[in-house]
Amino acid sequence: MSSRLPMRGNHGYDESATNADPNAYIGTASRYPNGFGSLPTAIPDPRFSAVSQILVSGYSNYNGLTAQVRHAFSYGFQAQAFYTWSHALEAQSTFRDLYNAVCIQPL
Repeated sequence: MSSRLPMRGNHGYDESATNADPNAYIGTASRYPNGFGSLPTAIPDPRFSAVSQILVSGYSNYNGLTAQVRHAFSYGFQAQAFYTWSHALEAQSTFRDLYNAVCIQPL
């Protein structure tokens, strides 16, 4: 009987995350008469209507495991079993969701 149990993993840090809302404002103030969080009703700086901020604060983690078992029986009969598990976590594409949830949701 033979078996293998290799594990793989990596950790990334200082990955770029884009924030497209640093110059955000309420475009239709009539829809939000009481305001929306702390957003202004006009473009904060009209010279820059679209501003994107690139932060170097993203991270990622990956772990993977593969298991393999082989057994040779008599008369040439063999059996094999395999199992694979993996898990990934990243905070790059979710940065915008986190930013919206924390910074600009109405109170």
